[in-house]
Amino acid sequence: MQGAVSEFMAGMLNMSRYLLTGFAVGLGLPRDFFIDSFGPEPIYSFRSLRYPETQQKEGWGVAPHTDKRCLFL
Repeated sequence: MQGAVSEFMAGMLNMSRYLLTGFAVGLGLPRDFFIDSFGPEPIYSFRSLRYPETQQKEGWGVAPHTDKRCLFL
């Protein structure tokens, strides 16, 4: 599975850079305006989680939340 996840993450990183370039161009900024802010090796993470559906109000799980990242794909 590691190979598939690594390939997926590389694709997501490329798409993120493509989107950031598009945002910069659309705002009339230099193409690398946002990309330069993250450096050559941006920090990103991948978590493969699955929590079974439950009617519990308390306990372990993933509740609605906001991720504080530039792009979350």
